[in-house]
Amino acid sequence: MNLDTTGFARGRHLTLALLALFAYLLIMRLGWAPLDALGLARPGSGPGLTIRRTLHLIVVAVPAWLAFTVLNTKSNVELLGSRWREAGWLVVGLCGVFMGAQAIVYATAPEAALRSLGALYVPFKRSGQLEWGWLIGYFLVSALTEELLFRGLIQRALEGYLRRPYAISIQAVSFELVHVLHGARLSGGFVFGGVVFGLAFARTRSVGLATCLHLAGNLVHALCFARFAAP
Repeated sequence: MNLDTTGFARGRHLTLALLALFAYLLIMRLGWAPLDALGLARPGSGPGLTIRRTLHLIVVAVPAWLAFTVLNTKSNVELLGSRWREAGWLVVGLCGVFMGAQAIVYATAPEAALRSLGALYVPFKRSGQLEWGWLIGYFLVSALTEELLFRGLIQRALEGYLRRPYAISIQAVSFELVHVLHGARLSGGFVFGGVVFGLAFARTRSVGLATCLHLAGNLVHALCFARFAAP
């Protein structure tokens, strides 16, 4: 499998990908202190999470906008795209396995599964119910942000230097490690999800398709939280 470098300004794209990742990690490192100082929201609350996730989206969307339009790295990345069918049955099947495995794990060992998510479980551990603000931040904004960052920017940049299987693998491992930094425990589940979303993106070049698959996985999480979380 040849490197995908035809007309691709890979160095410029990689620079923007690293810039987006640095900004993303910086906001994560700053934590809740800036929000507390501004009196915007308490840590772990729905509004607080939504504000933080929105900041993540902004700092990732700006480099993505530069890469896809203003500076145009000729990456062939599409926000929606029209080639979703090219994802193939393999991606659909893997996505089904991914969501089914999550549902089974949460059904058979809910407490252990919820503990594996660490800090991501905080709002439910406290309230025992879904908060709309939390759900919007976790379910929608984070999915779009992570697909722009890990697939549209990082994976596409790596494909300019590495064969596609390696590019998908590296971004999937990075996807897991960033969630561990967020407070989740190392489990391999995010690696599997990153591979599924990465395959969908590689075959269609659609951030929109990868985001929809990501949303489906987050929906399973949300339903399991609603079912098993206790006040």
